[in-house]
Amino acid sequence: DKFKMTLPVNRGVAVSAGHVFATTVDGRLIALDARTGTLAWSVEVVPLASHYTLNAAPRILRDKVLIGSGGGDFGERGCVTAYDTRTGRLLWRFYVVPGSADENAQDPAMARAAATWQGKPAGGAPWDSITVDPQFNRVYIGTGNPSPNDPADRGGSGDDLYTASVVALDADTGKYLWHYQVNPGVAWIH
Repeated sequence: DKFKMTLPVNRGVAVSAGHVFATTVDGRLIALDARTGTLAWSVEVVPLASHYTLNAAPRILRDKVLIGSGGGDFGERGCVTAYDTRTGRLLWRFYVVPGSADENAQDPAMARAAATWQGKPAGGAPWDSITVDPQFNRVYIGTGNPSPNDPADRGGSGDDLYTASVVALDADTGKYLWHYQVNPGVAWIH
């Protein structure tokens, strides 16, 4: 059962712009009218038919609501997504680990990350470590471990960017600014 595997937990809500923002166990981010409790909007952040989870409290920065995905331990590609607080419109999404060669070619940060992976990139879920900085208009995410945990099971170990890192993003675009990798090629073996 998907819900047993993904540990359905909720770590809180965010309140801004007359709305209460929360995630749901089926992968949605919802906005409720703070006064009436009626649903203002609902968006699917991650597909239900996956191992992704949403269990963090959303974060607010100006007119954006941010949410990070969980599920990196189950082989999903971690991401943080920004939505417009008023409409729920997708503004940007930053993936922690590289995707396909075509996706990476469009993004220098992902092309750089792809060169540090020896197997199929997965993991790095920024499931709850998001901090916003209105002064510098930045979003800082703490990222999880690569997946699978054992480097031998993921085809060897390079640095596996941008897992086990702090990554700074431009809050308006979601574009990579810088990172500090705490534990390159992390090797947590269970």
